Amino acid sequence: MNNPLTSHIDKALGISGFKTNDIETGIFHYEKYIKYLQNQIEQNSDNEKYTIEKNNTISEYKKELLSTAQRAFSEKDWIMCLKLCQLLIKYNTEDNSVYKHASFCLKELKQFDTALELIKIYAKKEPDDKKTPMYMGDICSGIRTEEYGEKAVEYYKEYLKSDPDNPAVYNAIGSLYAAIIDTKSSDIDRQMQYFNKALELSPDNKIVLKNIQLSYSKKGDIKKATEICNRIYSLYKDSFSNDDYYDYAAFQIRTGNFLKGWKLLEHRFEKETSPTYYPTINKPKWDGIKNISNKTLLIHCEQGFGDVIMFSRFTEQMKKYAKRIVAVVQDELIDLFKESKFDFSIYPRSYNLDNIDFDYHIPLISLPRILKLTPNSIPKTNGYLSASTERFNFWKNKMSDSKKFKIGICFAGADSGKKEQRDIDWKYIKNIADINNVELYCLKKDLTEDDFRAIDPSIKITCFNDKIKNFADTAAIIKNLDLVISTDNVILNLSGALGVKTFGLFNVDREYRWYGVEEGKVIWYDSVTPFQAKRQNDWEELINRICPEIKALAK
Repeated sequence: MNNPLTSHIDKALGISGFKTNDIETGIFHYEKYIKYLQNQIEQNSDNEKYTIEKNNTISEYKKELLSTAQRAFSEKDWIMCLKLCQLLIKYNTEDNSVYKHASFCLKELKQFDTALELIKIYAKKEPDDKKTPMYMGDICSGIRTEEYGEKAVEYYKEYLKSDPDNPAVYNAIGSLYAAIIDTKSSDIDRQMQYFNKALELSPDNKIVLKNIQLSYSKKGDIKKATEICNRIYSLYKDSFSNDDYYDYAAFQIRTGNFLKGWKLLEHRFEKETSPTYYPTINKPKWDGIKNISNKTLLIHCEQGFGDVIMFSRFTEQMKKYAKRIVAVVQDELIDLFKESKFDFSIYPRSYNLDNIDFDYHIPLISLPRILKLTPNSIPKTNGYLSASTERFNFWKNKMSDSKKFKIGICFAGADSGKKEQRDIDWKYIKNIADINNVELYCLKKDLTEDDFRAIDPSIKITCFNDKIKNFADTAAIIKNLDLVISTDNVILNLSGALGVKTFGLFNVDREYRWYGVEEGKVIWYDSVTPFQAKRQNDWEELINRICPEIKALAK
């Protein structure tokens, strides 16, 4: 049986917990005291004092919960706020904003389905709140599917009936068309319409200007995109975040201003959104200025496989700065790099850095900054990687001995990449397979079930999925081919670095490093011929355009 004295202490501890901001303690003891009162009511049904005490306690408790939930929400402590809102709902709060704020917390925690349920309850309880359609739009837009993107647009348009001059909502609609709804379409007029309306209502809005700049890039209007980029910089450079500097740096590189771009790209490690990962290393990072001519410099990989392949060409140039060079690359690349016979020690990323003798370290993609790289000073554009003779012959024996024109294809990169911007539907392989005298080889190591479903079953394409151990194997396969056709992914970089004839397939709005594609150049690799879509995501036209080129080679 509960001791009344200890139960009253529970109430005191509950009150003190909230006063001292020990919220968990406050909740625990309030709940314990309320449970005690409920037991007393059930055991003494004729005694009203416990019922009155329980109601008064719950009323006090709800006030504490509500004020603390509001504070937690303002501090963006979403989990605590949600827990407090849950208790308020449990005790039938009279404040319906609890449903709204719980929904917002769930949205921030990416629990969109439950967030939508709660905001719908709020809409029923507060039918006069004209902002509810906007809240629903915000939640639906977070689900990131075309279906919910369309729903979000409907909700936003409903909200605009009551607030037709809200620039943030116009920008949100434009962003949905750009990022979710129209990703497979080459039509960007709808997003531009809403972005321009947002800008009309909020001139010089940085977020809107960035979206308009991106839209012009998708249209291939680099002149307009550059104007907008410069406008953003002139207006906001004094308040730029690391994200802003990164975006500005990427655009400078994309448009050929390498010296400024590579310098500002150092902000990639401090970005607020998805900063570039770089390990903590217990040795000083080299700034490119300090004299290290009698020191050992470790060059450490960063970002993806394609990045490491592209920028590894600069490693040997570091010998003019340091007495000795050592490098760390991903484990999957280690055999390829060792067989390519770089003139320095190379270690896999899984190797313990404490066992490597070095004095300073530097991230790989910082090398262009050190070298003051320009579009005209890129070294080893004729290739710098190779496959061992033994591995080359091994894969030669695995491939057909026919005299047909052997083509390796990779229409998609890693699943984590910008798939809508770079990847091509595998169904378009048929256009190439129908060309006479060609033999197709898949260079993507792990085709997904969706990839296989997209490929016409009548097409003969050789896949070595389970036989490829690492990129040294892939390199040997590529060296046995007559042509590689690849989108912007690791295979494009690998084939170019091997000096193999390659058709590089690019979208209108492409990854920032591929400067010069509009002029028909791939400045990184002499063996790569670029083909760019005429409209964003119009891959079918692009594939049809390269087919005559393939026919001419395959004769």
